[in-house]
Amino acid sequence: MAFIASAFVGVTAANITGTIGVTQGGTGVSTTGGQLPWLPVDNAFLAATASLDGVDNQFQTVAGTLYLLKLPVRASFTCTSLSYIVSTGGSGASTGSFVGLYNSAGTLLSGSADIGANLAVAADYTTALTSAQALTAGTFVWAAMLTNLATTQPTFRAWVTNIGLAAAAFRVATNGAGLVALPGSVTPSANTSSGASIWIGAS
Repeated sequence: MAFIASAFVGVTAANITGTIGVTQGGTGVSTTGGQLPWLPVDNAFLAATASLDGVDNQFQTVAGTLYLLKLPVRASFTCTSLSYIVSTGGSGASTGSFVGLYNSAGTLLSGSADIGANLAVAADYTTALTSAQALTAGTFVWAAMLTNLATTQPTFRAWVTNIGLAAAAFRVATNGAGLVALPGSVTPSANTSSGASIWIGAS
């Protein structure tokens, strides 16, 4: 079998031979059989939409569009906040900008206070959810991003892919436009595939 060199520093043929096991929970991660690439707990997150190693893309939102970013729940935990990276700030007053969580059926679990002030300045942000949400291992939720700045919308660090997934399980989707608040529910089968792969971490 040919060996394909990994792009991740520290991974060699010697330490990826055999079975690799990983256990991730609310207090840390343990591995057997070799080193793994980045995991959310490496940066004190309990889940994330993608590896931070792959968020080199940039994406500017469209005002009033609801963006859904899939968060796989690999270990049960209680989500209290969502983190995101604004790479270029937008401008103008917010008329309804929020993050939130939807379950796989499309029901809004929790929103946040208006995040308009965060969207105006390039930085890393963590926003508290209005109510903490207990998430069960083996399920997934969508982190939601809705921006409504009066003049220009912010640009976020992003990543890519929906390959092999049906609409109701997309990792990256839009679902609704012209919104000024997070809707109480969405229809997952009506998701539209989107390149709006905004990176979000949960803690």
